[in-house]
Amino acid sequence: MFHLNDCLGSYKKVQSNYYRLSCSYPLICKLYKPENTCQLFQFIYFSTMARITCILLLAFSFSSFAQTNLDTLSFSTSMAQDSALNKPVLIGEAHEVKGTYEAEAFMIEELVKRGNTHLVLESGVSEIAILSEYLKTGNEDVLQFTRARGQNYRKFIQRLREIYLLHPEMTLQGVDFERPVCLEYVFNKCFTGITDPALMPAINRLREIKANTSPKEVKEILLEVRAQYQQCESGFETALKENASNLKQIVFNPVFMKDFMFTSKTRDENIVKNLAAISSADLNKSIIIFGSNHFTNKSLFWTGFANLIGDSTDCRLFLFAYKDCTNFLKKGKYSSDQPLATYVANESSLAPKVDFIAAYNKEISLTKPDGKFVVVRLVGQ
Repeated sequence: MFHLNDCLGSYKKVQSNYYRLSCSYPLICKLYKPENTCQLFQFIYFSTMARITCILLLAFSFSSFAQTNLDTLSFSTSMAQDSALNKPVLIGEAHEVKGTYEAEAFMIEELVKRGNTHLVLESGVSEIAILSEYLKTGNEDVLQFTRARGQNYRKFIQRLREIYLLHPEMTLQGVDFERPVCLEYVFNKCFTGITDPALMPAINRLREIKANTSPKEVKEILLEVRAQYQQCESGFETALKENASNLKQIVFNPVFMKDFMFTSKTRDENIVKNLAAISSADLNKSIIIFGSNHFTNKSLFWTGFANLIGDSTDCRLFLFAYKDCTNFLKKGKYSSDQPLATYVANESSLAPKVDFIAAYNKEISLTKPDGKFVVVRLVGQ
């Protein structure tokens, strides 16, 4: 991984060499003789290249890691106006759009400092098991079995690990469907060494799931094992110990990729069921991150979640609104649809920025009497 300190260290070395060569220039001129013309030109060339290298190193360091005009003060202001602790934070974003993961990582770090240490992602139980393993060990090989095999999401997960190392109280939870690639890794790892004949039918069936297994077949296998799970539950508890609870959550996860692919009312209804199973203590210190359509489409997740918590739990809602931002999944720029497009309509993409502004809309913010929420505006990223 590239680090800014490494870049600055290289810069200092080049700067030192350049300074030493520059100071020697008068002496070289004084000692110059016609027969040394070649050496003189070599000196001029390499001293010039040293200076250019310094400039390029500095430019690379700032362009690689600095979020484009991230207005941290506006975030602090938005939080100061709603500073009570012990309330869930919900974030609606667009996946794989430039600036999203950087802004989220900044928000997560600040929120973790304030006590929101339970991070709920649009992931299944199996993917969270792998990501949690990575947070603890730093072994990046396991990320190949998650969505973090992609470069952009991997950088986000790497940033989460940096936060975790500073705040080991941070935990992860998944409430979405299981991905076959994640299941293959988790099952191969947790079933290694188990020889109990009573468990082998279920184990062998689950091990049929590979990275390329169809969503339909994954659902059939999990439902088949679920039907016979009660007979082998105690055996799995003995064999898997602390991992037995993960296996049970995977097998009984009501959210299936097969039923709806990546978005549907059925999916969101079952996600809400998983959220309902979270303890009040964890829910009140949670950061829940989903695609923004789950919040702006009334038939999806947000309405069900608002009904679930009722008037008993207050929430902070952050919705990302984009204008002319790089889309890593498709060619061209990405801009939000309505209703979020309204909040960036008058912004110029020639002035890139990421900031946080308060907004009021009772049709969007379902848990606030005044309809307040925070718009995260990403412009020209």
